[in-house]
Amino acid sequence: PAFGAPTARTFALATAYRCSDPTKPCLLTITLQAQSSISLAGASNNEGVIVTGPTAAGGTGTTVATFKNNLGGTLVVGLNLTSQQANTYTVALSAGHYLAIRQTAGTGLQVLSVYEQILGA
Repeated sequence: PAFGAPTARTFALATAYRCSDPTKPCLLTITLQAQSSISLAGASNNEGVIVTGPTAAGGTGTTVATFKNNLGGTLVVGLNLTSQQANTYTVALSAGHYLAIRQTAGTGLQVLSVYEQILGA
């Protein structure tokens, strides 16, 4: 099938989205980022999932990608480590279906970018 030109979209966490033309399938290229840290105060880890499904119900459906940025280990006095990680996922979304990005652990998951290409354009 013909692919449309990439178009930038803006997605927020815990919100259901469809292709901009819901009568056609699309490819979505999604970049997620989070920073995790470990210090004497403890660890801050971030995890999330991308889910797709036939309804817009709060991120229910099939998990098609998993993001994890976790630090662990033994602490030494004065130690403070951080890790910033960004991963890019390409998701094929069926016509009329929904996609949601959900944070499943932590509080620092960010959606850096989303690009859509309509199929059959």
